[in-house]
Amino acid sequence: MPTRQRMRLPPRCTCFLIVENNAGQVLLERRPPRGIWGGLWCFPEVPDEDGLAARLAALGLSDARVLQRLPVIAHSFTHFHLDITPLHICSENST
Repeated sequence: MPTRQRMRLPPRCTCFLIVENNAGQVLLERRPPRGIWGGLWCFPEVPDEDGLAARLAALGLSDARVLQRLPVIAHSFTHFHLDITPLHICSENST
């Protein structure tokens, strides 16, 4: 019996912002009801690090700074492959 070839999944990338304040609290936001992980609580995200400053400012976290870029997490869905870059971010704000 011939083996089926796996379809190559298109790649996508995102950055998860693990924003932690001085009290050790971590910022989460609820995802829209439709789409990936619909309705679940999740780290804020940006498509790439170019949008980081604007996203932090929109969250009211202009004082925030990146402490560490963590290793990429690879996750595959049915229709695409997702590479997630977690960024550990420190903020003085209590979010």
